[in-house]
Amino acid sequence: MAGRKLTELTTTESLSSEDLVYVVDIDAAAGLKSKGITKANLAAQMGTSVASSEPVENEYANIAALIADQGSQTTSFLQYVVDASADPNIASGEAYYEKLATSTGILADDYRLLSDTEVEVVRDSNSYRVFRIQAIQDDGTPLTSVNGGRISFEYSGTDVTAILFNQRYTDAILEFYGKDVNVRFYNRSTRVYQTEAVASGAWTTVSTNYYRAAVTGTNIQIADLSVNNRVEFFIVEASSGGLTSIVEDTTPQLGGELDTNGHSVGGDSQSATGDGTTTIDWKLGNIFDFQFGAFNEVFTFTAPTKAGTFILKLVQDSVGSRTATFPAAVKWTGGTAPTLTTTATTGTDIITFYYDGTSYFAVQSLNFS
Repeated sequence: MAGRKLTELTTTESLSSEDLVYVVDIDAAAGLKSKGITKANLAAQMGTSVASSEPVENEYANIAALIADQGSQTTSFLQYVVDASADPNIASGEAYYEKLATSTGILADDYRLLSDTEVEVVRDSNSYRVFRIQAIQDDGTPLTSVNGGRISFEYSGTDVTAILFNQRYTDAILEFYGKDVNVRFYNRSTRVYQTEAVASGAWTTVSTNYYRAAVTGTNIQIADLSVNNRVEFFIVEASSGGLTSIVEDTTPQLGGELDTNGHSVGGDSQSATGDGTTTIDWKLGNIFDFQFGAFNEVFTFTAPTKAGTFILKLVQDSVGSRTATFPAAVKWTGGTAPTLTTTATTGTDIITFYYDGTSYFAVQSLNFS
């Protein structure tokens, strides 16, 4: 073969998994740039191997259990074996196998052992999050287990109430256990996309090896699920998608203009009945409803952190003619505070303040009736 051009080499129509494909390693030293890689490893690196496209369908304790359960295995799907030491190619520990088209009961004929490169792809790819639905069961009889490569659902009425994860995936999602998360999945069989929230206290462990996530929403309907449907499953922390409640942030800020999309913005007003001296903390709200008591009132303002507009509603008591004294920081049109409405019980005035960080510029609207 020495001296022959690549174009003169014999062509082939197919390659076995262990056949070598030669590539050029541009980072290697001169004379060492040509390297061989098996077809299986090349496919895994390029994302075209079953390792990156098919799910881990089942989990088995050993090789004997793997071979005995061929009726539950799908051609090209991956099978996980906890103790694969009965395979002459595995000294000890776990292994992943691709199920081949034959079912002779002989390991070497019926399965292809995944390479180390392919195993890395399996553990790091979306295929590890693609499951077949094993069971959909009334939550009156809770689920206690689920096979590898599978996922199961509990329901009440028409709504899914819990999700049970297989043991291998349970190990993978340990970091989410006990946290507020959003679960999202796409049903490849029905082409339905669904999402639901799982609260931090809704996680439990079933039969030692399986995580159960209870859901209280109604987004996942059993009408959209069937046994053996294939679903792509994802979990993200609820906080990673943004603020879950503005109450959690005591100093929230907008990154741009606020568009209320045709909806109003409102909130509870502060309120008090006068006892002669009243302090209004404008940090606690922009609206204050004040009812005079049996006194003329002296107001003190606690300033907000930022500039803004604030509204004070004043209503007379059953005697009427009560007066109000405002802080020196309040500035009136013409420099003089208004005379409030004197009508008993129903006398109502509204004063609007614009606070610029130092002063409250006031505009009065008097004698509402």
